[in-house]
Amino acid sequence: MIKLRHSSLAMSVRGLFVAAFALVLVACAPEGDVNLASPATDPALAGSVVPAAFAAQSASVTPSQASTRREARARGNGHTHYIEFRARSANSYGHSFTSVGKLGRNGSIATSEIVGLHPATESPVPWMIGHVLPVPSETGASDGDTEEIYFTARFKVTMDEARYNEMMVKIRELQASSPTWHAIFYNCNAFVGDIAKFVGLTPPANSMLFPKEYIEELKALNRS
Repeated sequence: MIKLRHSSLAMSVRGLFVAAFALVLVACAPEGDVNLASPATDPALAGSVVPAAFAAQSASVTPSQASTRREARARGNGHTHYIEFRARSANSYGHSFTSVGKLGRNGSIATSEIVGLHPATESPVPWMIGHVLPVPSETGASDGDTEEIYFTARFKVTMDEARYNEMMVKIRELQASSPTWHAIFYNCNAFVGDIAKFVGLTPPANSMLFPKEYIEELKALNRS
């Protein structure tokens, strides 16, 4: 689940894979769960979801003054770090990933490291093969992960430094395990779900949702 840059021939071939895989998605996901990713202007992103675990804070694509005040209060309570679960659109069916780092004085994001699972390299070949066989993966940023114009869903959880360090130990262990990427058996959603468990969240049971729906369900499952 990754944004790809490639030739028109590769795009045509990929299109066939996407069409075929979409049928698998419809068959495997619960009815009504699979929808095409919406533009970053989707009004659904404007809502806030605050789970009980670690005083989670959600953010819209353009954070409101109210959400900024909530994040500032969280930082005042010792919440100096965060993890944000994100989904973005792509040429295919999208991608889910996380951003981790420190909060600024006003509760804004001061530092950001992207952590997510995707096929190794920007070549479309591993992505296409990964719909049949597991392929080597990378667990950092992929093309488009830092461009907010592509974001379709976001969910931020704030925490203190001690909790953050515990979470990062688990994340580094997960990255070091060199998981392979497979569109069905272990995709970007499944990877994000494993990270969500590290901070005490309940991830969606179905990793075959489109990334936007996966992050939105993650928020819904962890309301306070």
